[in-house]
Amino acid sequence: MYYFEEEVAKATKDAGLRGVLGQTVIGFPGGREDAGRGLARAERFMQAFKGDPLIVATVAPHSMYTVDADTLRLRGISPARMGRRS
Repeated sequence: MYYFEEEVAKATKDAGLRGVLGQTVIGFPGGREDAGRGLARAERFMQAFKGDPLIVATVAPHSMYTVDADTLRLRGISPARMGRRS
């Protein structure tokens, strides 16, 4: 879990391994990126690996101190919307 999870996913697949990988979302002043950009990147990551037999892609909020619940609700990121298997 952290940044550039698409690269982690590619390496995981190349090794023939399964992975549950989460693109980090962080939103505090001075952070690498704001929560909105992180959620957009997470959504692209989940779409890119939607239905992949080896990779389960998800969003990975950093902590309750750096991403508030309203941010996640407002962005509407949900596993069901992204076609994640249960």
